[in-house]
Amino acid sequence: MAAIYQNAYVTLAATGSSVSDDGFVSNIETGNTEHQFIGISPDGTKYPVYARPKLRHSFTVDDKSPLLKRGWVYQERLLSPRILHFGSQELWWECNKTCECECGHYWGEYMDMPKEFHHSVLASPNLDRLPQRWRCVVEEYSQLNLTRKSDRLPALSGIAKQFHRIRPCRYLFGLWEDTLVEDLCWTTYHPSIYQSTDKRGPSWSWVSVDGAVGYPGNDQLCILPVHFQGDKYCRALNAQWTSTGLDTIGKIGSGALLISAWIVHAILLPIQYDFAHAAHPKSVLSRQYNIRASNVIASSFMEDHLLSESDKVDRTIFCILDEEDYAIALKCIDSANNAFERIGFATWTNRESVSQEREWHSEGQQQLITLV
Repeated sequence: MAAIYQNAYVTLAATGSSVSDDGFVSNIETGNTEHQFIGISPDGTKYPVYARPKLRHSFTVDDKSPLLKRGWVYQERLLSPRILHFGSQELWWECNKTCECECGHYWGEYMDMPKEFHHSVLASPNLDRLPQRWRCVVEEYSQLNLTRKSDRLPALSGIAKQFHRIRPCRYLFGLWEDTLVEDLCWTTYHPSIYQSTDKRGPSWSWVSVDGAVGYPGNDQLCILPVHFQGDKYCRALNAQWTSTGLDTIGKIGSGALLISAWIVHAILLPIQYDFAHAAHPKSVLSRQYNIRASNVIASSFMEDHLLSESDKVDRTIFCILDEEDYAIALKCIDSANNAFERIGFATWTNRESVSQEREWHSEGQQQLITLV
């Protein structure tokens, strides 16, 4: 299907419709008859004047554009050269160069026009922007809805193939081999409910979790911190995987990474909440634990999944990804083969002192481990 949208001359989108039965033309809310006035010219001739409410232009995901909340639509939108959107309030046009609305009063910023920004990056001779753009794709796509959780990787395969044509390295479950350490720096916003029967990819890939993921440090221009020193602490040496289909880009299955990493032992610390004084008691439940290495507690720790009792034993380690900020938390699942699963992501942004930073780094050692 990706090829159909990519080679279409124009795509018609029922953007203002929630389900297929809604149609698209009849749903447009003009409101013209509710705002009709009578004007009088200098010679006394009466003429009609029509007005409409000022529209809140937003061509991103919101309640006025329910179609754009759907995961499969994301790649269909980015791959189509031209789209005519039938919105809930008006028609609007989107192509690789611009975005125009029917009322003619839209002046957009790039975050409202992901299609235009996406293609400007892919068309640029500066290939250095591709890794950052991919991470923005992951952030934008992962917040959308999918009926089948198993579609999390296949529904993005068309865009992955688009990148692969100008980025000829291996694509590994939503990450890229030439920036693998940086691509490991994803984090959840709310832990997934882990189900052992629901295997959509290895634990080190964002495909394995539900809901939106983000890359700390990614601003609106998709630029990771320039001080990132992943190669200094963590290097991917080999990757192996099994596939459930012929399509190696949209495959689902299992995969293992052999990495050389700086490893530090860590302890999970239960968080005690004061619900009586919490501004939003339900929201704090998204975090159960913080994590400590040596005597230094992470500024932020987010579990990938709600942790089970087996995750809470003293088998947790840190795999340091960057000197300044980032580490992933792992649990040992096979000590004989030094194999680990990822259970969370930690950041340090407010260390008390440089000496503390060096202390917890110095207690680690370089090891060869396998991530599954």
